[in-house]
Amino acid sequence: MFLHIFQCDTKYINEYCDLVGKSSANISVHFIRYRADQGGATFSSPVWLHLDDEPLVLIHLVQLTGNAIGADSVISEMDSKPTHVLRLTRLFDTLIVDRTKKHAVTPLGSIDGRAYRDVMLVNLEAEVQQK
Repeated sequence: MFLHIFQCDTKYINEYCDLVGKSSANISVHFIRYRADQGGATFSSPVWLHLDDEPLVLIHLVQLTGNAIGADSVISEMDSKPTHVLRLTRLFDTLIVDRTKKHAVTPLGSIDGRAYRDVMLVNLEAEVQQK
């Protein structure tokens, strides 16, 4: 499954590299688990609207448990006024972010018991990260 997803991501990475005139790129892959107990919250860092250091990030949902609340993606222009809110809910729902818009993920909570949000990030690393 990983290879299939990564092959799909390669299309977007290649398009980005062609757009900015890059002939090669360093890619990093991260698996991240957010866990929240009932009455608690967990959140990504940074907590609110931001730009990533990476010029391109593909966020793939691996799991969102049915008892999860929150964990919604917020998108804004550079003025930090939200323009879109969306939620990755199905296996391998994907959000692609670049440096043209800000984004955030709302805190994850749980209706009952322990909730999880697992994501796979595929990052095109920034030049500064490659040195």
